[in-house]
Amino acid sequence: MDDWPSNIAIHLNDDIRIPNRIRKPGNGHTNCNRSSASISNCHCNNPNHTVNMEQDYDYLNNLIFVDVEGNGPAPTLNDLVKFEFGAVHYKTSNSFHGKSAVKETFQEFQEWLLKQVGTRRPVFISDNPAYDWQFINYYFHWHLGANPFGHSARRISDFYAGLTGDFRNTQKWKSLRITVHDHNPVHDALGNVEAFRRILAGER
Repeated sequence: MDDWPSNIAIHLNDDIRIPNRIRKPGNGHTNCNRSSASISNCHCNNPNHTVNMEQDYDYLNNLIFVDVEGNGPAPTLNDLVKFEFGAVHYKTSNSFHGKSAVKETFQEFQEWLLKQVGTRRPVFISDNPAYDWQFINYYFHWHLGANPFGHSARRISDFYAGLTGDFRNTQKWKSLRITVHDHNPVHDALGNVEAFRRILAGER
């Protein structure tokens, strides 16, 4: 399920629905009704068909890139006032700058997420979700009782390493950023969006 309940902009289901042409590998042309001229949009399971994620607006529209600038190693060891984070919507580059870990900040963030993705569940993406995720998850649950991103996050470095076939290749993609990585959380999140776009366009 992708919709958030009507009473609150939250969904806790981990199952992110991905179109068949991205999710299902395999052989043959099962249910294929596309001509070779439109092979990039093919819904069949032929692994030789080209997949163009940039054309898959519905899924990419859910991607939210997040960067956290904390003042401690964990949410309960963090300075709530000095805490800040940035979020950038992949498709539009609309941004949100959260300052301090108070209830009002996360209410505003939840409302911003609804404006970006509608009733579909946003997908949390970061260059280091092991750090960034814990803060956003904790403060959403603490203040609002649930996290609109659900229970999972995606790491850019792992995606890039998989594309290059090298598990250790987790840092080279950062050279694809355009916006300077200056620890302003909005700038850093935007730089990651820019790099991700270039990765999807084929740059390595």
